[in-house]
Amino acid sequence: MRSGGENAAKVVMGSRGKSASKVAMGSRVRERMSFAARIRSEDGSVESALVVIPLMALFLISFQLVLTVTNRNILASYAQSSATHSSITGQFVNGDRVIDLNSPDAFKELKAVVSTRNRQLPNLVPFMDQRDRQLNVNGFSILEGQS
Repeated sequence: MRSGGENAAKVVMGSRGKSASKVAMGSRVRERMSFAARIRSEDGSVESALVVIPLMALFLISFQLVLTVTNRNILASYAQSSATHSSITGQFVNGDRVIDLNSPDAFKELKAVVSTRNRQLPNLVPFMDQRDRQLNVNGFSILEGQS
């Protein structure tokens, strides 16, 4: 059997454990409130703007370069494909030119097809330059089936 003193000690220990958890909970609530107050404060807004604005300009300029190179590569692929198709089939589209080349063989005529493609580029950085940008690429192929 337990004495009354042991039960009293357990009650006191139990109440200490509960009050310690209340203190810990209160500090968490204070931390959350101080975090919310820090979020709402405007300290550092000017510094953020001074960093974000040039960073956004740098991002747009670099993305413009990536977009330009990708468009050029795709357009060059289309031009080369069109030139090859035209030289094999003999059907020419608008923008194709046939060029006579000097052939080392006097009995054989040598011709080439040059296919030109143009495309307007979008301007992602409007404050840099107001000119219209245009890509011009050429595809080249030797004309097949000529005698």
